[in-house]
Amino acid sequence: MTPLIKIALSQLSDGDQTNNISQELSVKLHKLEANLNRENIFYRVLPRGNRGDEKLIDVIKPYALELKEQVISNPLTIFYSNLETCGECYSYFEQELGEQQFYPPGSPAKFSNRLFAQYHAQYPEEYRTSLSVFVTVAFGVGMDVPTVERVIHIGIPYTMEDFFQETGRARRNGNSAMH
Repeated sequence: MTPLIKIALSQLSDGDQTNNISQELSVKLHKLEANLNRENIFYRVLPRGNRGDEKLIDVIKPYALELKEQVISNPLTIFYSNLETCGECYSYFEQELGEQQFYPPGSPAKFSNRLFAQYHAQYPEEYRTSLSVFVTVAFGVGMDVPTVERVIHIGIPYTMEDFFQETGRARRNGNSAMH
């Protein structure tokens, strides 16, 4: 009896890649294809400046002001970008929010009281209360944070697979989301 080989590929691959895998393993592949479009996610593209500070400020200023105004009722938002831009966005939020970056008002100026955070790899359980998170593509692939309402890309994701993986972080709880 021939052993049963099960392989699950979770990616956007072209036909050549799939055929190469099939030939290398000497197995017949049965494909299950799915539409990555989720009805509760809406996409929007906005223009931004292309020089200096304006390329960031045009994008992030409205969200900083919204966080300042709405505080803890602000929707959980993830900002994807490269490491350098994440740092610049984080610094901008620090400047824009000033003392209002900590919650509750009057609380000590420490990381766990800040309304926003910056992560490069893991998203620690104890900090999942941040309302705006600046992350790189290393942000927990496969991580489930169902309360994410918005995903903002500052710049273009490296691949379409990255794009769908990153925007798929939003609204896993079934509510509507905007990207």
